[in-house]
Amino acid sequence: MLKTKRVWLFPALSALLLLALSSIPHFSTDSVSPSISDTFWHVVGYVPLGFLIHFAVANSPGPFVALPTGWSIILGVSYGTFNELYQYFIPGRAVDFTDMAANVAGALAGTACFILFRKFSPARKENPA
Repeated sequence: MLKTKRVWLFPALSALLLLALSSIPHFSTDSVSPSISDTFWHVVGYVPLGFLIHFAVANSPGPFVALPTGWSIILGVSYGTFNELYQYFIPGRAVDFTDMAANVAGALAGTACFILFRKFSPARKENPA
């Protein structure tokens, strides 16, 4: 049971980091890198989250076993949407549907990356005891 809970540590930390960045009043990525689009940073921020969510879902028992990709998409899309709507309550921040779409695209890309990683990673060889 503890091992199952441990797989959720990195997705949780990733989600908390994104929430912390979204909580900074009047924050703009233009101050970090003015030549790179804000949408790009949203996608880049959510790719690791999508990857880590799928890893956790794929390694968790319960309702996740039947449809791990479906659950990964639901969780990633829900969090990306929640995080963008949350910014309505932060001074100097606003809900931006382009950013929300970028969050969703990043989470979906991260899920796809995990699927490809798992498909093309070398098979684990078990050591005979």
